[in-house]
Amino acid sequence: MLWLYIGYFFIFYMFRWMLETQGKPMLSVHFILLLIIFTCLIQSLIGILQYFDVLNGKNDFFKLLGSFRTPNFFGVYLGFGFIILIWYLFIIKTKKNILFVLCFFGILLFTILIILSNSRGTWLSILVALTVLAFTSKKVITSIKKLSVPKLVFGSLIIVFLCFFGSKYLYALKPESVNGRAFTTQITLQEIMKQPIKGHGLFTFAGKYNKAKADYFIEQPRPWGDMKIAIYSFSAFNDYLLIAFELGVLVLIVLLALVIFVFKKLKITPETRIGLGLFVTLCIFAMFNSPIHNPYIMSVGLLGFALILKFGELNLFSIKLPFSLKNITLAVVFFAGCLGLYAVSTKTINQKKFKDYSIINDSLDVKKVVCLNKSTDDNLFSEYILGKKLYDNGFKNEGIAHMEKAFKKSYAPKIGKQLAFCYIKEGDYKKAETIFRFNIHVEPYRYEPRMDLLMFLHKFNRHKEVFELSKEIINLPVKIPSKEIEKFKKTASKYVENYSRTGNTNIKGSLSNLKIIKSTVLNKSLLYKIYLPPLYKVNKKLPVIYINDGDNYIKKASLPKVLDSLISNDIIEPVVAVFLEPRDEKENWRNIRQELFLCNPLFVSFFTNEFIPTIEKLYTVSNHPNDRSIMGVSFGGLAAAYIADNAPNTFKNVIMQSPAFHPCKDIYNSFYMKPKKDFKMYLSYGTGKDTEKQDIPFIQILKNKGYNLKINRVEGANHEWSVWQEQLDDILVYFFNKKIM
Repeated sequence: MLWLYIGYFFIFYMFRWMLETQGKPMLSVHFILLLIIFTCLIQSLIGILQYFDVLNGKNDFFKLLGSFRTPNFFGVYLGFGFIILIWYLFIIKTKKNILFVLCFFGILLFTILIILSNSRGTWLSILVALTVLAFTSKKVITSIKKLSVPKLVFGSLIIVFLCFFGSKYLYALKPESVNGRAFTTQITLQEIMKQPIKGHGLFTFAGKYNKAKADYFIEQPRPWGDMKIAIYSFSAFNDYLLIAFELGVLVLIVLLALVIFVFKKLKITPETRIGLGLFVTLCIFAMFNSPIHNPYIMSVGLLGFALILKFGELNLFSIKLPFSLKNITLAVVFFAGCLGLYAVSTKTINQKKFKDYSIINDSLDVKKVVCLNKSTDDNLFSEYILGKKLYDNGFKNEGIAHMEKAFKKSYAPKIGKQLAFCYIKEGDYKKAETIFRFNIHVEPYRYEPRMDLLMFLHKFNRHKEVFELSKEIINLPVKIPSKEIEKFKKTASKYVENYSRTGNTNIKGSLSNLKIIKSTVLNKSLLYKIYLPPLYKVNKKLPVIYINDGDNYIKKASLPKVLDSLISNDIIEPVVAVFLEPRDEKENWRNIRQELFLCNPLFVSFFTNEFIPTIEKLYTVSNHPNDRSIMGVSFGGLAAAYIADNAPNTFKNVIMQSPAFHPCKDIYNSFYMKPKKDFKMYLSYGTGKDTEKQDIPFIQILKNKGYNLKINRVEGANHEWSVWQEQLDDILVYFFNKKIM
């Protein structure tokens, strides 16, 4: 964007150079004006083809755009052509019949297309420009002076009447658009008053304005009338406000004072009149749009100002310069050409390098990629694109840092959404939720930000909030109907219906239906369920417990309810539990626990290469061994010990309830012979009809090796679920105590 402003300065001086260096400057004037007329005709042709659906525009909501992004820019560009043709027809007064006819039909063509564009800013700009052209005519001024007082009063009343009803008509044409601009002006003025002298700084409008607008809706509930007009804005739709916002009110006053001074000292000639027409069109249009961001529109306005300075015989400086204006202008244009050539070539070369740069992690140089991006950073999304590229190639911290910078610079919902997804991948759920909620207030009338938050809340079992947000989505008025919005409302209705039917909108955690994992290693399709806790206070990826004999832990030990109670009462950290059932989907009537659990190396391979990667891909669980636990009872406890022994870098926590080691006695020797592993272990047994005789030798080996082991010896307890169920509270608190995590 900085290059854009620098370019405007040099474009102005290029026009000055063209007017200063020619022996007959009017040849340059006519050449440039006719070139503008020609491009207006090209734009008109494109607009006609768009109007009849032969060509498609760049905007989904408007069809008549020419090659511009909005109908307003299309309209004002044709407005320049309209003013030029009026100048040729009525001020220059071309006497050739063919030229007269061409001017007349050009005016007619431009008028029709300007009306079809519905660009009210263009209409007002042309009206004011025509008024300026009229009142710079000596004949018009002389005629007005000859009018009597009653006629002047009557004429003034007619003008006031036309202005009043004209403004009402323009408002009625697009009331929502007018209200939207008024709302933007309101928020912008509030921010200007916070720093009226120095402003907020160049290129800060998008970020600071949209943040202020979001805060406006966060403060308290606002009426739908405010919500539906609060679109995302990267500009103030008024360049005077934009200058005051970014550079301060004083800079705006100085610029306006300079323009007023120029107009006051100006000598009226045919050339300065067309200059005034073009420049005034730009100035009035800038009150309702942001032409400062469009080089084509600004260039024509700058041409008008250059014509004013060249032919207006202005003495802006009382001192004499050592060099002529011609030489100064030539030097500026030459310097601009060199600088522009350097900028364009650097940007083009580095853009190609940036796109083609190796995406192999081992060879990607972060500093080099950032350096390449600097010369291509020309819009609000450049920093985001850089960050996303770094993140996707494994440089997550650097990538997120750049994406955060891009989001704060613009607060664009699209950037925020992608950044939130990255936060979710990294387990930073609080930041992700903050962005989802913020996006709702940046564009409060839109459904998509609410659906993003709804899916997030549903994924993390925030059922009460899902219920309330679903009702809000159902009741939210529709600004622009679409099939997508109908889909959103149906989804929200399903959530409301489901929770209304169960009568419970405050479920603590959720247990899934049976899921299937196909194992190539085992040549089976095993069954499992997964418990997800309510994630109200989670700010990282969750620890996970893999549980053998999962169905028994659910039905006989009520482990999901135990987890609900401990988590909701803030006794333990939220934890995910994966309940593996030793049954093949094809023969789910048959229990195959002995085939799987009795020291089966294929079961170890299934766990480490298939089961754990699948769970970590589908759910928000940590992939760090310190956050993984394996748990089992009896043969399931044996399997937990065996898997931990043969895949020592997979689990940190090993939980064995009455483990039955007798089918696999080699496990004693394995733990005895191998070096000590970094495990945190729990082992329980009863002194009744239980596995005491099998467990004591194993306990002794672990003690001798120095393992971190907690032993729970239950006097008189038998090998039964009533005993194991009572131990669950102590086990979970021991491994997931909130105070020590």
